[in-house]
Amino acid sequence: MTSNPSDLGADLRAYVAGRRDSREESNLLRRLRGLPQQQRLALLTPLLDLKERTALVLIDRAQLSRTDYIEIFKLGLTKGNASSIKLWMDATVPHIGWRRTLSVLRACLATNPRGGAFALYQVPGVCRRKGELSGPLPTHALAAECVELILQYHDKGQRVVDDNTLASFRKALSSCK
Repeated sequence: MTSNPSDLGADLRAYVAGRRDSREESNLLRRLRGLPQQQRLALLTPLLDLKERTALVLIDRAQLSRTDYIEIFKLGLTKGNASSIKLWMDATVPHIGWRRTLSVLRACLATNPRGGAFALYQVPGVCRRKGELSGPLPTHALAAECVELILQYHDKGQRVVDDNTLASFRKALSSCK
């Protein structure tokens, strides 16, 4: 295997289309990290159309720039569905942080409310996943911001949580003010 980007692209496509192998994956990631940031993203993005789950594992471990991870997250909001959005979040949120994630979801309310609602629904699962990002939302302010965002989505007709949870969120928010 050479370090030629076109050869690496072919190797990545072949890997994503097949079965995962930790040694081969580590080798591919080592070669990928040797490339400039722009080339990494250009090689990884097309893999999402081949086998999303494996491509997202590679993206998570590829050491992309924060901006690249934000773009991948936004792509996931448009391409993902109610269950697959968690995979996209698992691969990107630890790299961009909750503050930026909530900011993207706030902007998404106007442009892609369905994708944003799917992502907000998955926030508790992503918080508990690895514990790397700090488990629950790291601050009370971010948790309150997330609750406010859920209420805004609900007010726009996007159901994120059940009615009982929604009522408890409204009550908690009104008691904080």
